[in-house]
Amino acid sequence: MNCSLTSFNSFFGLMMFLSIVVSACEMYYFAVITTVEKALGLSSKQSALLISLKETVYLVGTLLLSDILSKIHRPRTLAGLIAVIGFGSLLTSLSPMFADKAGVEIVNHTGNLHNNSNQTNFCNPQSDSLYCQNEVMNPTGKFNIGAYIVLFLGLCLVSIVLGPFHPISTAFIHDSTSNKAAPVYLGIFNAALPIGPVLSLSLSAYILSTFRIDLSLAEPGDVDRSDWIGAWWFGYALFAPICIIIPIFMCFCPRSFKKLERENDDKNDDKKSVKFSRKAYLKNVLRRCLKLLINPIYICLTTSVIFHLIFVAGILPFIPKYFETQYFFSTSQANLVTGIFAVGAALGMVMGGAMQTLFKLKPRGQLALCVISNITVFTTQFIVLFISCNDEKVRMDTNVVDYESIANKSCLEYCNCDKYLYEPVCSSDGSTYFSSCYAGCSTFNETTKEYGNCICLEDTLKVATLGACNVDCSIRVWGVILFIISSVVGFMCEIPALTLWFSYIEAEDKTLGIALASVLSSFLAFMPSPLIYGNAFDKSCSMWKENCQLERENCLIYDRSAVRHNIVTLNIIFTALSFIILLPCIYFIRKYPTKDGEAKETNVHAEDVNMSLTGAS
Repeated sequence: MNCSLTSFNSFFGLMMFLSIVVSACEMYYFAVITTVEKALGLSSKQSALLISLKETVYLVGTLLLSDILSKIHRPRTLAGLIAVIGFGSLLTSLSPMFADKAGVEIVNHTGNLHNNSNQTNFCNPQSDSLYCQNEVMNPTGKFNIGAYIVLFLGLCLVSIVLGPFHPISTAFIHDSTSNKAAPVYLGIFNAALPIGPVLSLSLSAYILSTFRIDLSLAEPGDVDRSDWIGAWWFGYALFAPICIIIPIFMCFCPRSFKKLERENDDKNDDKKSVKFSRKAYLKNVLRRCLKLLINPIYICLTTSVIFHLIFVAGILPFIPKYFETQYFFSTSQANLVTGIFAVGAALGMVMGGAMQTLFKLKPRGQLALCVISNITVFTTQFIVLFISCNDEKVRMDTNVVDYESIANKSCLEYCNCDKYLYEPVCSSDGSTYFSSCYAGCSTFNETTKEYGNCICLEDTLKVATLGACNVDCSIRVWGVILFIISSVVGFMCEIPALTLWFSYIEAEDKTLGIALASVLSSFLAFMPSPLIYGNAFDKSCSMWKENCQLERENCLIYDRSAVRHNIVTLNIIFTALSFIILLPCIYFIRKYPTKDGEAKETNVHAEDVNMSLTGAS
């Protein structure tokens, strides 16, 4: 049969492009998570639950679909998987349509909000608070179960096929090239994958700062509003047609680009394997799993990696929010910084592999590199614990200072302010107020973009501008640098640890060892970690938005000190546990020989342990 795409290099180039798009789609939700929470009224815990369920679906897809789909026409299988990702992205982008109040109303009148603020956000002593009487004016923050379900289904559709996508694509590239060329192709393929997260973070930063949720262009000052909601769904709408249309060309690729001699052996092995019963196969798998689970080096390394992954998988979805709340970054700035964080992780893996090759590290040297990596991450996070900006308090306990007849009256009571309409303003006295109403303002100048006649301000100008006051936070540069160092150094251990791991596993058990470690990591790290960190964020909330039934919705104001202490303390704890679990390996790698027959010394001397901790091999 003649095929229009018979060149492997053409297929490889197309596959690289689509893999970058797929990894960008996979990362995009983490980039817009803060905006999604605001638009759909989600707490950090609800958002974390969504991520955990997504990871569960990813695991199910990996376990149930990888082996089955790898036995059929793999280029067409990969095309189908990418198309499903496209349809999942399309469904996710449609989720705002299923929201009762997704914030569209308030964003649509953002440009003219000041003309209507006398109803909602100006000091208005002549009327009662309209928050509960006109809840449509405050749609943001209301939990939307319909949109939440559609969002969940879309993300699950993406996750369930991401599981088999990575192993099938990697195996097909390996099987389609020679033994000498395979590492080169796989190295290029894996090195290109981090481009996806950087693309998604950059794209989200541009979209969230340029378009409203209804795709109209933002006006000056809109992004600074507390009720601003960018078009977070638009990124998924862009990914969808790419993933649905372009993979069609992969369907015209041949089933195999290179017939290798080992394929004949694999076919013979497959024929022989048919003779074994399923019961015997399962017993064999269980026996090999048990052998891995009683392998002390395998268990130590896997457990150490799991604790490290709890740190990484827990902080990654919320790191933009951390930078926003802790270092006063805008959403777009936080996403760009997070992109650098992701690039740092990829750079760390490359550096770790390079050090492994350059210094020809043996097991003791590989372990020493991992120990040093953990100590460095622990140290940087410990320093981050003490890096904080000046905490600008939002003033709410204001009193009227003008007019003797009403002097010292509470602005909240006198002006009938809405307690949950959070729209901070910076006053001429240098303080941040919860809203223009709390500052006692009753006019707005369209030319100067200033609120005026603010009777609760203590200065003589009595004016305020939209947005919180700028806080001097030059020290945030060091906080970001330390986080990037943690990312780079933390992932430098990945390749040496994997090599060390393989050194103490039988050749026939390596694939099973990877699968077993993936299952353990999913259950013990990727599923619970977003819930752990999401709960830490919720506990750091100092003021929740409540609806008229006094039901808690999304967080309005975070206690910055509590955020730093809760999140960074978790980072330190999990890094310390990862380090402690590695220590028994110092003994085990000297006691047990590697599976390639290299003998290890059985006597452990204190000076040898000290040498291993300092990187000697």
